[in-house]
Parts: sequence; structure tokens; C-alpha cells
Amino acid sequence: MHDYERSGNYGDEIKTLDDDLIGIEKELVDDFDDEVNVYSMYRRSDTLWAGFMAFRWILNMFTIGIPWTFISQIFFAWNVLFNAKWNFLWAGGNVYLIANTVYAYIQTWMSVFLIYEIPFYMRHFKLFRFMSLVAAMVYNVVYIVSVADFLILLFKQKKEEIDIFYLMSAMFFGYNIVLHFPITIVNAVIFFKEVVMEMF
Repeated sequence: MHDYERSGNYGDEIKTLDDDLIGIEKELVDDFDDEVNVYSMYRRSDTLWAGFMAFRWILNMFTIGIPWTFISQIFFAWNVLFNAKWNFLWAGGNVYLIANTVYAYIQTWMSVFLIYEIPFYMRHFKLFRFMSLVAAMVYNVVYIVSVADFLILLFKQKKEEIDIFYLMSAMFFGYNIVLHFPITIVNAVIFFKEVVMEMF
């Protein structure tokens, strides 16, 4: 039981929670006003580049944000459709397939928030952004190694040395390359966006 429950002092706890919510709401409104009030920013600009940067957020939303939101949802739909239809509902609950779908879902929305450069997300979710970036790099490295191993198995491995183990490995790698390649594109977008923001 919490202290305020023992004391019956619910009013102060509710007021504190209400103040916190008001603070978050004010911060979100301020961030939104700063980003969308581009006309006043444009009028204060004294150079062409500064004027262009005043419209950067809106340009980013329409030229990159909205298209990427649509494309990333298609990628995620591919994963869900493949697993639901051709894998017969994630192979009856296969942990590996379910984990990949959950990972794809999380990375998809992390990439969308990142592409839009939502101020509240960019400022307060740095730890999650870092974790997403590391996860993206590790996943893509493993994927690239798997592709390389698959190609070596197909074109470099001597046919007389191929046994059931090599055959099963080739099937596993080929299957995962086809199923999970959209995830690597989402990861690449996360990596590229984070690098670009650090540079500029």
C-alpha cells in the first residue's frame, strides 16, 4: 500500500499527476508551435538557406515522412501476411518468427517517429533511439553474414561435399533472406537517419 493510500491524501497525488500532465501537454504544444509556425520563422530569416530551413519540417513531412510511413507499413504487412498465410500463423507459434514480427513492428514505428523528427520523441527517447540503432546494426550485420554464407554455399561449395546439413542450412538462409529482407531496409533507414542528423 502506498503512503498516500494510508494517509488518505489523494488530493495532493491527483494534483501532482495533473500538473505533470499539464507540463507534458505544454511542452508538446510548444514543440508543435515551434515547428509549424514556419511563416514567422521565414519572415525572420535573413538568408535563403535560413528561409529554406524554416520550411524544413514541413518539407520533410511531405517528401519523406508520409511516403516512408506508407512504405514501412507495406513492409510490415508483408511480414504479417507471409507468416499468417504461408507460414500458417507463425508456424503454430514459432518463437523465432513471432520475435521477428514483434521486432519488425517496433522498428517500423521507431523509424516513423525518427523520420518525422518529432521533437518530444527526439528529446526524451534518446535511450530508446540508441537501443533501436544498435539493434538495427546488429540485425543487419547478421543478415548480411547470412546472405554471404548462403551465396558461398550455392556457388563455392563443392557439390560432392553437400550433405543434409548444408541442404538444411541453405533452405533456412534462403527462407529468411526472402521473409525478413524488409526489416533490413527499415533498419538501414534508422541507421542512415541517425548518421545524417549527427552530421547536420
